[in-house]
Order: sequence, then structure tokens, then C-alpha cells
Amino acid sequence: MKKEYIINITFIVEPPAHTKWYAFIEEKFAPYLRENGYGELLFTRVLSDERNPHYTYSLQIKDSTVEDYQRFTRDAINEYSTIAHRYFGEHVLHHISLLKIINL
Repeated sequence: MKKEYIINITFIVEPPAHTKWYAFIEEKFAPYLRENGYGELLFTRVLSDERNPHYTYSLQIKDSTVEDYQRFTRDAINEYSTIAHRYFGEHVLHHISLLKIINL
């Protein structure tokens, strides 16, 4: 099975939730993904020129397949959403996308 996709999760985090949310990602969610066989993780902060008080992050799971994406949306993001909503409410939003790698 060819791994030609990247699963991308973009998070928008309001300042009041940032410290606890970041710790949750670092200490719980990223290890959960690794333990459950997802590909290499790349975690980045999205920088912009806007004077927006929010923090924006991208978590990418490299070397993925469509099946990995389906498993992620069925299992992992449900686990994340349940916990995140309970602890952070509307202070954290996320969006998931599947990126197809195109070799130029």
C-alpha cells in the first residue's frame, strides 16, 4: 500500500487555553498517536502577520494512506474531541484535511 498522503490537523487555540492544551498535545495526544501506529508526526506553529491573539498549530502525520485517514477520523480524532471539548470547550477549534503528496 503506497503511503502518499499527509493527515493534517489545524488547531486554533485561544490564549486562556493555550498552556494546558499545549501540554495535552505534547504529553497525551502525540504519544497516543505514536502508540497507535500513526506515521511520523510533524508539529508546527503557524505564523502570520495578523495581530490575531489566537495561536494556530498544524499537526501532520506523514507517510499516511487513505485507510490511515479513515482510521484517524473514526478513532483518534473522536478521542481527541471528547477530551478537548471537556477541558477546553470552545477555546480550541480544529480542522482535519487529507493532503495528497505531489512530486514535482
